[in-house]
Parts: sequence; C-alpha cells; structure tokens
Amino acid sequence: MHMSKKVWVLIIVILVVVLGIWKLPSLFGKTWEGLGLTSPTPSPTPSSNYVPGKKTTPASQTYDQTLAAYADRRIQFNEKCQGIPGQIVLKKGTKIMLDNRSKYVQTINLDGAKVVLPAYSWQIVTITTKNQLPYNFGIDCKSDGGTTENGAMINLQALIGQ
Repeated sequence: MHMSKKVWVLIIVILVVVLGIWKLPSLFGKTWEGLGLTSPTPSPTPSSNYVPGKKTTPASQTYDQTLAAYADRRIQFNEKCQGIPGQIVLKKGTKIMLDNRSKYVQTINLDGAKVVLPAYSWQIVTITTKNQLPYNFGIDCKSDGGTTENGAMINLQALIGQ
C-alpha cells in the first residue's frame, strides 16, 4: 500500500506542530513551569545554615503573595544556577527572596554562608555582613543543572547612621 503525497504532507505538518508546541517555551527562555502551567510550591521545611542573617519562609503566604511582596528584592535562580537580576543594590539588614525556579536542589553561597533551596522553593533571608560597607559579594550557585561563580552580585550599602 502506497501513501499519497497529501498524506505525507499532513503527517509532516502534524509532527512540526507537535514539536513546535513542545519546544515553544524554550524559544522564549522559559520552561513549562515558568509559563505558569504548573503551580510551584515552597518546600514545607527548607533547610539552611545561612549564618549572617536569619531566614524565614512564611507558611501563611503563597508563592504569588511572597513574589508580590519581594518583587524588587528577589534573586531568581534558573536551571543553570544563574541569578536574575545579575546585580542588586541593597541596604544592610534588607530581607530578600532567594527563589529557585528549577527542578534541581540548589546550594546558594552568600559570601561564604550556604542556603539550600529545594526544587521550586524559596527562602527569605536577611542580608548583612561584618565587613566594612559598602561591600560587594558574589553569589555562587551549585546544582545538578549547573554551577556558576558570581552568578549574581550584591552591592551592600550602609543604612544612614551605620
């Protein structure tokens, strides 16, 4: 049995459409999760040994509520452990959101102190240092998806009177 040209063209068109839908998110630098098609949730008991500041993960807030509250004080880490934004200026003692948007557990190194973020989780940490201000420190990230040194940079400034 021999298939006609129209049938072959139809099969090829269907394959191209299916492949296009499957690859569409990566064309825009997103994953299916990043498009909001699944609902990421924080780990109920994230672990951390971040020493310079204290961390909290409010159980009473959803991811969207926390995202809105920390929109201008958030560093998001993608699957390649890259921080977005790449640089941020903060005052000493500022609370920020460390946001893991990958399927990997990520270990974030904040100036020598570590924060472990389970897949699709976040933590709120207070950024501080004993070093003289202003002070710049790189944020390193390690996961199965990749490792980056200075994947993001924090420029820590003094509060007036410090």
